[in-house]
Amino acid sequence: MNASDILSSKFRRFALVFALLLKMLTSFSQNPNQAFNAGAYIVDMGQNSSLNVGLKPYGFVYAMIQAHVPVYWSINSSKSKDGVDFTLPVGAGGKIYSGGPFIVSAEDVANNTGVRTLITNWKSNGAVIDGPISTAFYAPVFSKISSWPTAILDAANDGLVTPYYANAGVPAASYVTEGNPTELTSCQDIYVLPHADPQSSLGWMPLGERFGYGMGSYNSDDFKSFARSGDP
Repeated sequence: MNASDILSSKFRRFALVFALLLKMLTSFSQNPNQAFNAGAYIVDMGQNSSLNVGLKPYGFVYAMIQAHVPVYWSINSSKSKDGVDFTLPVGAGGKIYSGGPFIVSAEDVANNTGVRTLITNWKSNGAVIDGPISTAFYAPVFSKISSWPTAILDAANDGLVTPYYANAGVPAASYVTEGNPTELTSCQDIYVLPHADPQSSLGWMPLGERFGYGMGSYNSDDFKSFARSGDP
């Protein structure tokens, strides 16, 4: 494996961190098709071969939420690996989207100069954002995202995670560094341990039992997390 492959592998794994962070949010659905009017914007998540293109969309989502604009996460639940989430009508160019694209509805952009400015700025920052789309279209919606999870980063290796937040454009206010599993309370949403295993005597499942709320866990070679169910 050459240096480029190693970088690409690490990039994909930490892009997963942000995807899993968003998965902690509420408002899940069974991915029904939803109609979007002309004027919507789509974040192309299929073009994730570089740091900017693959991470900046999450910074964009964060910025939209801070502007009180919900973002729709489109995932085709019946697709195969790397399959298509949806395709625009021919009249809008017929572009194919995959990788779990994000959508900002036309209604949330219309007559909102500040949001349009944010979209323009994030395009300049490297996110691949298409729009305004010229015609109406349908897309399967996995989740309507209206909040951003607060993360506690494990003290042992939090320095491995913070650069990815920075490169995505997600500010330090969205996470806590030098964390310990015992610090997880009902007002944090996720605990992140990169390249590490829990050292607390609480272990994985007892952590949720201790704090008295439902816990979930996600892990990859580089990412393990404790995630809380519900809102603080």
